[in-house]
Amino acid sequence: MNWIQLRFHAPGVHTDQISAVLEAAGAVAVSVLAADDEALLEPGPGELPLWQHNWVCGLFPGEHDEQLLRLSLGNELKGFVEGEVESERLEDQDWINAWRDQAVAREFSNQLWVIPSDSQAPSQARAVVRLDAGLAFGSGAHPTTALCLQWLAQAAVKDTVVIDYGCGSGILAIAAAALGARRVIAVDYDPQALTATYNNALLNGVAEKIHICAPGDVPPVQADYLLANILANALYSLCDELSELSKPGACLALSGILEPQAQRLLDRYAQSFMMDAPRQQADWLLLSGVRRKDQSLSNAESG
Repeated sequence: MNWIQLRFHAPGVHTDQISAVLEAAGAVAVSVLAADDEALLEPGPGELPLWQHNWVCGLFPGEHDEQLLRLSLGNELKGFVEGEVESERLEDQDWINAWRDQAVAREFSNQLWVIPSDSQAPSQARAVVRLDAGLAFGSGAHPTTALCLQWLAQAAVKDTVVIDYGCGSGILAIAAAALGARRVIAVDYDPQALTATYNNALLNGVAEKIHICAPGDVPPVQADYLLANILANALYSLCDELSELSKPGACLALSGILEPQAQRLLDRYAQSFMMDAPRQQADWLLLSGVRRKDQSLSNAESG
């Protein structure tokens, strides 16, 4: 198998937006490199260590149409990138082991740890997710995922029903199961994400707790906790669907949101949820809320 690498030249202020678009388009890895010899100073608290001029590189499976990929992403990122999109074919490598070489254990709220699959769990860990990111995005390193894991680790999910809408690698679904959720529904449009979630669920010994499906196959269930770590436009469009999937009093977490996009989403979701103040990491926000109890809901099962 070979791979397609696309390279985009961009100012640092647009790096997050470009990375999010590449991930949503199916990139198995996204990296940021300096475009010149500019020195990188120590970033301040909460700041991303970015250069003023960057190469943002996305790695895609080789079966994609290279020309179509260049054209579609070039059009979608117009205004964020400079110059022409560069692409090249790469020979196969052991990308999972390369990821392991760079991966580190991460702790969330003093109880949840995300570690590479062959690492030793810390003795103080109360819940552990072992992960091979593989074909789908989501290792806990990106601020959007980290915000969701932090929120989930602080929630009382034991013996509850959790929906992870846009499951990617399955990291949030598996974390919910590891924290004691009774039933988890993991949903994604991308077949590769569903495969990665299943493989990672097996790796963690929680496959029997997690129902993995495409959006059209979601069972008639309403969640006690619902997470959706996708992109702002998709979150806006999915508001009614996510509301119907949440029982009265359910807790909601939305991520994949940049600060200028937050108010539009808060206004949209406030129709069905009592929304909290946003949480922020770097340029990314997590919006959370509780499903209003005075809203009429469809007759779905409670799990």
